Amino acid sequence: MTPAIYQATATGSFAKDFGLRDQIQRATVSVMSNFAEGFSEASGQNFISS
Repeated sequence: MTPAIYQATATGSFAKDFGLRDQIQRATVSVMSNFAEGFSEASGQNFISS
């Protein structure tokens, strides 16, 4: 997913708007990191009590 976002933001209007492009790219990395963190912590009692 992240590579697709980087590819999509490398062309067109995104490529010209550096601030927006960087924000979208950082948000994508953040979302994927949050998924990974949640998945690693979603085991045993932590997962049941959520």
